[in-house]
Amino acid sequence: MGIRTNILRRIGLQPIPKALPPVRRRNYAGAIISRLTSDWMASQASADAEIRTSLRKLRDRSREMVRNNPYAKQAKRTTQINVVGSGIKMQSQVTLLRGSRRDERTNALIEQKWASWCRAQHCDVAGRQSFHMMEWLAIGALPESGEALFRIVRRPFGGSRVPLALQMLEADYLDEEYQGPTLAQGNEWRMGVEVNEWGRPVRYAFLTRHPGDYWFQNAPQRNEKHVFLPAEDVIHLFIPERPQQHRGVPWFHPVMSDAHQLQGYEEAAVIRARAGASIMGFITNQEGELTADDVENERRISEFEPGMFKYLMPGENVTVPNIDSPDQQF
Repeated sequence: MGIRTNILRRIGLQPIPKALPPVRRRNYAGAIISRLTSDWMASQASADAEIRTSLRKLRDRSREMVRNNPYAKQAKRTTQINVVGSGIKMQSQVTLLRGSRRDERTNALIEQKWASWCRAQHCDVAGRQSFHMMEWLAIGALPESGEALFRIVRRPFGGSRVPLALQMLEADYLDEEYQGPTLAQGNEWRMGVEVNEWGRPVRYAFLTRHPGDYWFQNAPQRNEKHVFLPAEDVIHLFIPERPQQHRGVPWFHPVMSDAHQLQGYEEAAVIRARAGASIMGFITNQEGELTADDVENERRISEFEPGMFKYLMPGENVTVPNIDSPDQQF
């Protein structure tokens, strides 16, 4: 404490303290918690933990959108057209033993055999889908269901000499709720996929019947609820969004809520526009003439058609809402 400070205190004067510099917080604006961000819900869950509680509902709602929403239907179809189109072709590139020129005869034979196997009776265990159609369905399943699954069956079908065929399965067959014994001590089940200590899939738990196939009860019942397939016999296609993610989610998940509300808004706007365009006006006269009305089950039935003028009974009034639709906002 200095001499000047002691003198000022003895005569009853206090020195003015120096203002401290403002404390600056060194953090991200997106992490600040305030009254403006109190409704911003976030979690620290892993990718599988977030998917586990929402996967089934996301698939169901995504498929409903594809069925009834023209925008979602066209988005799925556009993806199929841009990725698959008329089919992904195989071109053999075998070269001659001497030189770098291609062996045209061998390449033509390989491509011929490949085209023969791609027929529905050879490549599909059910003999229904050609390889091109499987490509089309697989690419369509990615935006709609989030993933596509194939089972590799190592035996010939339909008279083919190639001991290989595919069985395409919907994502619902892979039981995301299965929790059972594992093949090794360090393994664990992740939504129907058994992974080892490194996260590598080693086995898949498939349901023997589609969980939504409840209309056909006369089908033969099986004692086993699940069939377990090794990873080398399963093709699991999905685009992961985070590391250590073992199941795919529908691509429509960020726009589901907005698309649903928009579809309801469009429907309400169209109904409002039709109602506004149907009735031209109401007429009141002294005779009380009433037209275009009927009584059914003690209830008056009114029919509205475009360009209609309706008459009212004496003393009756009607309040017509101001229907200005479609408005500029729509």
